[in-house]
Amino acid sequence: MAQRSLLVRALWFLLVGWWLTPIVVNVAWALNVTVILAPIGVKAVNLVPTVLTLQEPRSFGRPTLACGPGDL
Repeated sequence: MAQRSLLVRALWFLLVGWWLTPIVVNVAWALNVTVILAPIGVKAVNLVPTVLTLQEPRSFGRPTLACGPGDL
C-alpha cells in the first residue's frame, strides 16, 4: 500500500480518525478480555495508528541481527 499524502491523512484525521479510534480501541480491549479472541484484539490494537491517521503499519518481521564477519 502506498503512503498517502499529508493532506489526505489530515482530512482523514479530522473527518474520521478522531471518532473511529476510540471505538476501535474499546472493541480491541473488549476482545482482549476474552482468552479466545485476544489475538484479534492485539491485531486491532496494532491497527490504531492506521485508523487514526492512515499511518502505514511498521513491519513486524524478524529483526536483522548486527553480526560482524567474525561473529557466530
